[in-house]
Amino acid sequence: MARLDALITERGLDRAEVVDVSMLAGRTLLAEEQVNRLLAGEELPEESINERVSGRVKILFEKVVAETGKRATDVRREIASQLNLSPEWVRQLCLGIKVPAIEHGVPLQEYFEKFFGTEEGFLWATNSQLVNRALQSTLIELERVPNQSRTECPTNDPIHEIMEELGLSGAATRAKTLSHARKNTLAKKIREWMDEDGDE
Repeated sequence: MARLDALITERGLDRAEVVDVSMLAGRTLLAEEQVNRLLAGEELPEESINERVSGRVKILFEKVVAETGKRATDVRREIASQLNLSPEWVRQLCLGIKVPAIEHGVPLQEYFEKFFGTEEGFLWATNSQLVNRALQSTLIELERVPNQSRTECPTNDPIHEIMEELGLSGAATRAKTLSHARKNTLAKKIREWMDEDGDE
């Protein structure tokens, strides 16, 4: 945050746009209040690693069900297949009752990564580590564009770049404006979809 704040001040940028609390909360599964407190330099009480892992698995499971429209039973069946475990054990895992064994960490991570692009170690990282990782990409992005605010760099607009690649004349989003960080995330996701679909 110290480095980001220095760059924001140096370039006269809007801190609220650069450090998008809503985006950070979504990427870390934390409440916006928790993100704000961490950004302010507060040290939040950390849960045990077992509590962190079981809590995040529960939240991610619920997000998969909500955002894909799949039945909870079907999602649990997919996870059970991924982990080679019984459906009943996975049901308790998804309720936050059971804690996955060490050997199940990577398969679980891979399962949820398909939907949300969660990074390696997401399930067991501390809250401050998750926020720090999310801020790293913002910092790297800012440092790539020296001495100019991002709004002054249309050639660095990831949506504009991908539209040119695909030969599109326009793109509509639900939001009136998107921060550069969100545009970058959206462009990356579109490229992933294109890579998966191939010629389709």
